[in-house]
Amino acid sequence: MDVSFRGYTRFFIQSPSNEETLPTGQAGNLAVRLAIEPQLRPEHKVRVTVDGAPSQSAMNSSVFMVPGLERGKHVIQAELLDASGRVRQTTEPRVVYVQRASVNLPRNPNNPANAGGG
Repeated sequence: MDVSFRGYTRFFIQSPSNEETLPTGQAGNLAVRLAIEPQLRPEHKVRVTVDGAPSQSAMNSSVFMVPGLERGKHVIQAELLDASGRVRQTTEPRVVYVQRASVNLPRNPNNPANAGGG
């Protein structure tokens, strides 16, 4: 193990809270905020995973937007990567639930039954 890597005393997901439900109006768009102390060093990056898969490229940031989550339950985690791209720290997982409007609702304009116009 690389002894030159100094870990972070705090590395966890501040928001969303565990088992939070995203309302329908957010369309599955999730803002993820991390608490990182000391401040994230320039050579380190963070990536957010959704259900075990990276949601985007790793960035030197503590705020991420995860767009377009499907309806249902998702597990969100963040991974801290060192300068060589190795995972050095991982947050505790957070579970989020996404509500999405059903296209089958009678008043939804995306319902195929309403496609005839008028």
